[in-house]
Amino acid sequence: MKKKKLHAIGFHDLLVSSKGPLSKPGSHGTGNSRTVAFSLTADVTFFFPFINAVALNAELYEKPPRMRFDFSKTACVLYPEWCLITPVKNLNDARQKTFELIAYLNGIVQKKDLIIPNYKKFKQKSVMEILRLLPLTNCTDCGFKTCMAFAAMLSKQQTNPGRCPYMVLPEEETAVYPIFDSRGNKVSKITLNVDMTGTGARLKQQEQYIQKLETSVVKLSENNQQSQIAANKSLPSPLTKREIQVLKYMATGATNSELAIHLDISAHTVKTHIIHIFNKLGVNDRTQAAVWAACHNFL
Repeated sequence: MKKKKLHAIGFHDLLVSSKGPLSKPGSHGTGNSRTVAFSLTADVTFFFPFINAVALNAELYEKPPRMRFDFSKTACVLYPEWCLITPVKNLNDARQKTFELIAYLNGIVQKKDLIIPNYKKFKQKSVMEILRLLPLTNCTDCGFKTCMAFAAMLSKQQTNPGRCPYMVLPEEETAVYPIFDSRGNKVSKITLNVDMTGTGARLKQQEQYIQKLETSVVKLSENNQQSQIAANKSLPSPLTKREIQVLKYMATGATNSELAIHLDISAHTVKTHIIHIFNKLGVNDRTQAAVWAACHNFL
């Protein structure tokens, strides 16, 4: 199957509200926090399952299609062509968090072939209804201190029913699989009956696999840093720390004026840094510079 190609994500039309409610109860910040909204340069619906697989506290919704997840002490709500971040302190803080989020998303884009997409939709269930399925003994065999705590996490889809060895068995066990066309677009789905026998054992295997994955991610991050250092040292004239900053933000689609505001320097200084970057990398434009940055793990 031919996979749909998603190019680097950029943003425009950034707007900060004077006051903004949090996207959901329990999120970071206060009720008087500001919210930043901005448009994206591409429709990222296809990309939602990859974010759902790796983002912190990710929730994938079907109607309307959107992703909610936590990033750098903020709550983010990502729609197909625009995004909200809350809380932000002011315009400069909004720009910084936006740049950081766009860089994070582009990092996932670069590594999406290594990510197993998660198509599971978020549908929160009643905690009290789930409690009626549990033994209410607070045995802690599930890994939680109380049945209530387990039920609360299960209602948010942040744990698995198989962790409780005494939970009422399901009457029906099914799995829903997505069906894609030749371009990678989801066109339908199919539901199959499945046998969940041995779920607990498989969960332990999955947890061990996740631990290995986390260790691999840490090593990958360290390797990326080493790759950046090695790539920079290999240049006839290495990039300075400021030039690396400019390169990273420039590669996410930031304009010269946005770079000037974010880095608190003049537009003329930004142009000077960009000229130096082009000369040191031996490239002629922003696209070639962005490709170099991506190839050497600077994004």
